[in-house]
Amino acid sequence: MYTRGADDMHSNVTGLLAFDRALMNQKLLDSDMTNYVFAMQEGYGCEWMQVNDKTYMHVGSTVGYESYNMIFKGEQGKNLYVIFLFPNKNNNSFMNNIFSNCIAFMRRQE
Repeated sequence: MYTRGADDMHSNVTGLLAFDRALMNQKLLDSDMTNYVFAMQEGYGCEWMQVNDKTYMHVGSTVGYESYNMIFKGEQGKNLYVIFLFPNKNNNSFMNNIFSNCIAFMRRQE
């Protein structure tokens, strides 16, 4: 049984999507705390990294898989969520390529 939160959390894409939506729609935290989560210090805050004004990402890994979680903030709460889970099998260059393409696409949308 896992008793630590950081580094030992296990989830699936459905669970991460539910969490992301609840976080962004202030179902977990009020607006002040949600703003605090995304208040960046040098591009990083509360486990989230800021890619640009509207894009945040979290990358993590544990025994068995790596997770890549991106939130593209849209107008009127219409956000785009991109979540990947991969087995730990040296997917770094593959995932970096996917995320680079996602980020490049979102920057063109600004």
